[in-house]
Amino acid sequence: MDDPRIQEIVNTLSDSTAKESAKVHLEWAEQAGVRIVANRDGFIRLAIECLSAAVASLKPGFDTVQSDWKYLFVKGSSTVSRVSRTDNVELPARPKPTRLEKAKSTFAAVVVIAVLLFLLASVLVGCFTIVDKLIH
Repeated sequence: MDDPRIQEIVNTLSDSTAKESAKVHLEWAEQAGVRIVANRDGFIRLAIECLSAAVASLKPGFDTVQSDWKYLFVKGSSTVSRVSRTDNVELPARPKPTRLEKAKSTFAAVVVIAVLLFLLASVLVGCFTIVDKLIH
């Protein structure tokens, strides 16, 4: 199907389905994945936005599609933060962290542990000081 025909379908659907009545709730669960709960207009508007992304023009060197999906999602729902279009949908595996990234992460963990130990020592000194004052 060519882009003008898809745009024609988008326009027809868009004209017949109000944005205001479209409601979508995305629930994300670690084990179960994403659950989409929507009313009829919500599913139609979701399809409209997906079809619009399919034919949207892309800036050279970019895969992000300019879109406004925020109106679809109800309060408390997960949202779509970015819409990208590419012919290579197979996502690469996350790159292994570099030695510098590992070092930064280790350093941050050491700093956090040191701060926590300092706070614990401060609390203990404070407790002993209070108990000492009460005894003497």
